[in-house]
Amino acid sequence: MKIKDVLHNKKSNKIFRINKDKTLCEAMEIFAHHRIRSLIVENDKEEVVGIITEKDVLRVCEKVHGNVKGRKVKDAMTPADKMETINREEPIDKAMQIMTEKRVAHLPVFKDKVLVGIVSIGDLIKSLLDKSRKETKRLQDYIAGKYPKE
Repeated sequence: MKIKDVLHNKKSNKIFRINKDKTLCEAMEIFAHHRIRSLIVENDKEEVVGIITEKDVLRVCEKVHGNVKGRKVKDAMTPADKMETINREEPIDKAMQIMTEKRVAHLPVFKDKVLVGIVSIGDLIKSLLDKSRKETKRLQDYIAGKYPKE
């Protein structure tokens, strides 16, 4: 199974974005309103310049004792040159390896240098669980003699 399959099977493949000059409070509002945990950060030209997650905001909160008022997304984000990403043609195993080794929960997905989605650890687990359930059902049907006849 490849990353493109995970993207295809997601309920929504909408990419939520925020400008680097918006405040952390605005980012938190988007997180809460859409029930998401990461945002792609863009500049004024709508180019990807990084990613920000809830954890990034929490780290800033800890440093400034909760006073994030006026703090900008660009101050908390992971810049694009340090951002972990994956190509949509890569296998799920590679994404899981990156997430485990680098301790990240969200990977921006690219195709030919164009952002096409984001996968989370939850998306990967759901895809693998769905695949496992289908395989189990197929094997149970085979054992019971209910498998499709050709």
